[in-house]
Amino acid sequence: MNDYNRNKPFSKKERERLRSSYVTVVGCGGLGCYVLEMLVRLGIGQIKAIDGDDFDTSNLNRQLLSNIFTIGEAKVYEAKKRAISINPQVTFLAVKDYFKKINAKTLLQGSHLVIDCLDNVEDRLLLEKTCSSLGIPLIHGAVNGWSGHVAVIYPNDNILETLLQPSSFKWTPAYSPGLVASVQVAEAVKVLLDKGAKTQELIYIDLLHNHFQKVKL
Repeated sequence: MNDYNRNKPFSKKERERLRSSYVTVVGCGGLGCYVLEMLVRLGIGQIKAIDGDDFDTSNLNRQLLSNIFTIGEAKVYEAKKRAISINPQVTFLAVKDYFKKINAKTLLQGSHLVIDCLDNVEDRLLLEKTCSSLGIPLIHGAVNGWSGHVAVIYPNDNILETLLQPSSFKWTPAYSPGLVASVQVAEAVKVLLDKGAKTQELIYIDLLHNHFQKVKL
């Protein structure tokens, strides 16, 4: 049995609250693999992972669950295997499907929190809109090259359309999604435990120049 009493920053009541939380992660790639790993180890009780992709060799440089043995395997199913091997008590729902308009509300219904680990502007905007319509807080995160950013988006904030711009994809080293995912999970925990300030802020991370900045939106 997992001993979440080792999560010392949290009181017993807070650990129970995390255990009773239901978090949905959309995207199981560079960001999503790291996010899921941390959620499981924090003792989140119910997790849903949504992704329609299989692992391929291009994922090996940055995606935690990709290795020579998982090439060709579904990302969500590998994520579920990993989660259960860490915490058999977790309720892990693996959905091998792409997040799209026709299934958006059904996939997110009932979630206490959603974490954005997608990789394109169009789907991110749909995710924000769907979360807003369902009254679900969203933890947005994005990474490109040495940089990344994170924002907590509450229903009706509607900030992504001005925040996101189409850009060419840069090679992303493993440490960039790992750090951005860590910030996303920290923000997620604060929302679940009512520790975060409900302000529109962007956390910008530049690892090349060791620059972290909070920008009010």
